[in-house]
Amino acid sequence: MIRQFPKGTDEQISKHFNAKDFDCHCMRDNCRVTYIDMALIDYLERNRAKWGSPIHIISGFRCTDHNRSVGGKPGSRHLIGQAADIKVDGMTPTAVGRDCADAG
Repeated sequence: MIRQFPKGTDEQISKHFNAKDFDCHCMRDNCRVTYIDMALIDYLERNRAKWGSPIHIISGFRCTDHNRSVGGKPGSRHLIGQAADIKVDGMTPTAVGRDCADAG
């Protein structure tokens, strides 16, 4: 289920994440909402438990303008809140990517 939050909302959406973690990083006046797929949150929580380390959201939801400005694909899942670029304490990006790919 994809939920919509006003941009800047500090609402806790799971044990370790709040809606603001997934806000678009642009500063445009017309970027006022954040979309988050709760299945993504469940996936991130499961991996956090498996890895035993905090997950930092580098980029979550992106508005169309911001997605374009960072070179994101037109059909990017960031546009609908179904993707997040992450950093995990104590893990290399390669190890995180490999583990996520293995998990499907």
